Amino acid sequence: MPVLELVDVSRVYPRGVRAVDELSLRVEEGELVVLAGPSGCGKSTTLRMIAGLERPNSGEIRVRGSVIDQLSPDRRNVAMVFQNHALYPHLSVRGNLEFGLRVCGMAAAEIQRRVDEVAGMLGLADLLDRMPGQLSGGQRQRVALGRAIVREPDVLLLDEPLASLDGPLRIALRGELKRVQRRLGSPTLYVTHDQEEAMSLADRLVVMKDGRVQQVGRPGEVYARPANRFVAGFVGARGMNFLDGRFESHEGKVVWKESPVLACGMHKDGAVSPKPPFSARGGVLGERSLPVLESVVTPEDRGFGALTLTPIGFTLCIPPHSGLQWQSWLGRHVVLGIRPEHLRIRPAAAEGFAGLSVRVESIETLGSLVDVVAVTALCHRLIARLDAREELATGSDVVLYVDMRDVCFFEPGETGMNLSLTNESSHAIA
Repeated sequence: MPVLELVDVSRVYPRGVRAVDELSLRVEEGELVVLAGPSGCGKSTTLRMIAGLERPNSGEIRVRGSVIDQLSPDRRNVAMVFQNHALYPHLSVRGNLEFGLRVCGMAAAEIQRRVDEVAGMLGLADLLDRMPGQLSGGQRQRVALGRAIVREPDVLLLDEPLASLDGPLRIALRGELKRVQRRLGSPTLYVTHDQEEAMSLADRLVVMKDGRVQQVGRPGEVYARPANRFVAGFVGARGMNFLDGRFESHEGKVVWKESPVLACGMHKDGAVSPKPPFSARGGVLGERSLPVLESVVTPEDRGFGALTLTPIGFTLCIPPHSGLQWQSWLGRHVVLGIRPEHLRIRPAAAEGFAGLSVRVESIETLGSLVDVVAVTALCHRLIARLDAREELATGSDVVLYVDMRDVCFFEPGETGMNLSLTNESSHAIA
């Protein structure tokens, strides 16, 4: 039996705003589950409903098999840590740690035992007589965490507890928090919008959008096999690159062929998009030079979708062993997804690498790595995360290579399903 279970839980605000929409989730003993997603997706609202600070409009919340929907916060053995610490400024560190236990009427000897144990675990033993105003941000956050876990709750809820800390301290406390959670074995629900934090902490990752769960899985699984286009774009340091195209049959093989970006012509509002990066001097597709014409928009062409771009782009051959269910998508719009870190300047010795001809638009230095912003002949902009030692110059034409085992294909649309997945249950999650 899971320690925490949410069954079709919804929270609807006035005017029909659905902050959480039929969310179902199970958290097992000792598990650390991370809720991740953009601001406003319903992460914190979910935690507040579990803690009793808000009531769900429908569904059930169960802790160790008992429904707690109608219980007041003080009757739920659930502890919550907020981003802003929320310490009592007039109490010492010891006083903050003891406060909840004293209110419950716990014996003094047991209070001292628990406080001393938690203080030692979190490195607070030498700070017990200090006031919150005498502590650093990291120390205050450890006190807030200690005040929650000293209660030995059935469920621990953490709402972006590290968001207000600077980078190095945040990374240090992230490791410390995971170590403490493992030692306690408390089932924990952790909220963050930081993808790196989510990936490093989670036993399981829950990606949310507009109050709905998009995918649940282990971090590595969600990264490598995103259920839909939203998850692919959200998870990862820079998200996935997306390029428009279609499946075609070519010389007895199935290929994905890049198609022109509609925005190369005119938007509905009449704004002119940038011209494609290659001139009539020609572009490069693999080892062959191909003529590529510039897109020219004239006043007579100011309708939606007006294009004069020659539809020549790169073509990727689909390996027959890929397992991709392409048959029903032949000739239809399909979106190609490639992660920046999967692009490279030269192919590996192994077969299965495909080349993408691009022009370098800008280079962003990240220390040992660089993010190269590039544009294809048909106006698709993409980012490649490369070794900083690669000698690239803005405005140069290069061929980037990708292992076809690392690419994904999606239905069009913001939450288009991942056609590369053959597991029906993965599709059902989204």
